[in-house]
Amino acid sequence: MEHYGIMYKSIKYLFGGVSMKKIFSILLLLGIMLILFGCTDKIISNEEHIKKSIEHYYSESQPHNNGTLVIEQIKDFDNGYLVMTEKYSGEGHNFDDLFLMDSNYKITHVTRGYKPLSPCFSYNKLYHNDKTILFGTFNDTKWVPKTDSKVKVDIKEVYVEFENGESVFEKVNFENGYLIVLDGELETNKFEIYDDNKELQAELDDTIAIFDDIKFKELKN
Repeated sequence: MEHYGIMYKSIKYLFGGVSMKKIFSILLLLGIMLILFGCTDKIISNEEHIKKSIEHYYSESQPHNNGTLVIEQIKDFDNGYLVMTEKYSGEGHNFDDLFLMDSNYKITHVTRGYKPLSPCFSYNKLYHNDKTILFGTFNDTKWVPKTDSKVKVDIKEVYVEFENGESVFEKVNFENGYLIVLDGELETNKFEIYDDNKELQAELDDTIAIFDDIKFKELKN
């Protein structure tokens, strides 16, 4: 009890005339902030490890590619991560690469998805470990064949509906594309893109960049 008394007096001295109720509220807030900062540090640390692993992959597989590495999407997958990236060498067509990493940031599988040209989005699909993975990127315009013209689009949300009746809305960022993971091997019935006002911007019939038979390549190293 004597120790608690000394601690009480020390806290009172430190905070002057502030009531103990306010002191405990301040200490609780500080504790919550420390927990949040700890979580943020973990996220930053994960991203740094992921980036380092992917940079090593490109240095080995594409040593002459001097393009800038862009980490577009990161999602938890099983006990590891799915990571969508871009590293454009400046020559030829550009692609999105999709990596599967284990919990130690070792790349175990990789595949490649197409980027849109005249359409405003690309649609890449594959199955892995009884899951459906959809990924792709966006353009800010789409080509309208009837008028042979380009029109602006505002991309904020993706809606996907599957043949079994399951559906999902996913908020998206134009610069980073989309990466959607669902349980089961699902067949897509609808893929639609909306703006903030829920106005349809584009759908699957609007794009020729449809690749729904992509497969992962397992890395043996």
